[in-house]
Amino acid sequence: MEKMKFDATKWGFIEAMNYNERGYDGCHEWLKTESGLSKRDIKTLKEFVASKVDELNTRFSGIVRCGSDDTWSDVRYQIVANGEEFYNTITAEKMQSMIDDMDYKESFAYSFLDF
Repeated sequence: MEKMKFDATKWGFIEAMNYNERGYDGCHEWLKTESGLSKRDIKTLKEFVASKVDELNTRFSGIVRCGSDDTWSDVRYQIVANGEEFYNTITAEKMQSMIDDMDYKESFAYSFLDF
């Protein structure tokens, strides 16, 4: 895929993965068979997702209460999986509510295993 086109659409690919409907197994399969992305592009997308998860850690660590490392990871990956608008508008209060209400799935990161 042309680099500039791919760079401009990383969030578009995340939204097209439709994690909340497909889950991580379905997203993994979609990446392999339907996305049209090369393994290199998928690795780049994986790194982009991880960078957004890390940014959430920087923004909210110590502010949002979380009982376990697994939950902390899962909720941050869920926020990224929910797409660019959700990511850009997340607040500490909303993140805390997601944790308290268990409003997240395990784990968008698994969509990228083997890449």
